[in-house]
Amino acid sequence: MTLPQEQSPLFHSKTTPSLGSQASAIAFYAWMAYLPILTLFLGSATPSGGAVYAASAGLSVIAVAGFGLGLVAAMALGLGTKTLGVSVAGLLFGLPLCLVVHTVLAGATHSSSAQRAWRNEHEEISGIAALLVADDRKQLSKVLAMRGIWSKPALACELVRLKIERYSSQLEARPAIHGAEMLLFAELSIQTSLPLEEKQALMFVVLTLLGEREVGNTQFLRKWLELWRQATSSDGTTRTIDGTWRLSEYRRDCSWGNPVAVAELAFATWKDRGIVAWLDAGFTFTPAQFREVLKVVESAEVLERAAASGVDVRAIPPRNPRMAFEPSPLALRADAWSVQLGGSGALEEMVKLATVLASLSTKEARAEACKVFAKNEISRQATLRKPNDPGASLSGIKPEISSRAKTAAALEAALCQG
Repeated sequence: MTLPQEQSPLFHSKTTPSLGSQASAIAFYAWMAYLPILTLFLGSATPSGGAVYAASAGLSVIAVAGFGLGLVAAMALGLGTKTLGVSVAGLLFGLPLCLVVHTVLAGATHSSSAQRAWRNEHEEISGIAALLVADDRKQLSKVLAMRGIWSKPALACELVRLKIERYSSQLEARPAIHGAEMLLFAELSIQTSLPLEEKQALMFVVLTLLGEREVGNTQFLRKWLELWRQATSSDGTTRTIDGTWRLSEYRRDCSWGNPVAVAELAFATWKDRGIVAWLDAGFTFTPAQFREVLKVVESAEVLERAAASGVDVRAIPPRNPRMAFEPSPLALRADAWSVQLGGSGALEEMVKLATVLASLSTKEARAEACKVFAKNEISRQATLRKPNDPGASLSGIKPEISSRAKTAAALEAALCQG
């Protein structure tokens, strides 16, 4: 006997889902969406930009607290609607979705925060740069007296270093900063209540920037020396400049990382003009600083004036005491002079300088320098002499080689004096 169509169990199961299965599906998907929606809400609705979800502990807070509350609610509702199992299962399936939502929102917030921070930094730097260019001392003093995002040494770096970043096209270019503006920045900054070490670091950064951009202007160096005295001495009587700083500690995006001394930087950059400016400002040399003088000095007159400051060349300590042997300053210059003889420099001044430096050095240093120079000359002259060259003279030596030989002989006589 055939059952009526509406009473057939098979027909009924295919066409009319039970109310229980619908409730189970609704409960499963609702609880699966619970944690992702909670994460999204906490990430986008908080005024702080989602500090809860963006923090490293944000996900664990959501997972533990949200899951715990959700589990209690799911159990209570599930028992009443007979969907306890599917409700808990949906809650568990929602955990990995919560992780996905958290990761996406945290990344978006980090990018937004980085852009917002970069804009704030750019606005601070650009504002100070504009005041420097306008020479608005009154307003600058107020701004520099406030504690900003940057330390003063780092700010000095950022004022002249234009960073190329992905947001830079959205912002106006900063005003160009040159030596005069940097010195104004230093002058007003050292008048604030900065620690002495930070003032020294600031002045060193400014000196380095001047060396990069204003090598041809010794007046900037003279002004810097004056400001150094103001920054490091309450009564303005200090006569020494010493100290070494690792610039990467003060400049976030600058290329310098090795420890550098002030004197080494000033003398290597400005050479004789830097030495004269140093002396004119009333500063003396430490033995280590005088070693830097001997490395770069180009004029016998400047060397004599520097030596008159009271430093004994014979007592200059080695640059690296741990080295078993270190060439004397005279030997180092002798090696350099042998190379320079092939150039177009002032050979007569070179001989005068060698004579003065040799007279200031010890007998052992002169013997060392004499040996170095003679050895270099033997090897170099061997490559210059070409008897079969059509341009050679009857003696087999070209005229320009003969001139070089005369200067070399004068240098050798100066270095090899008793």
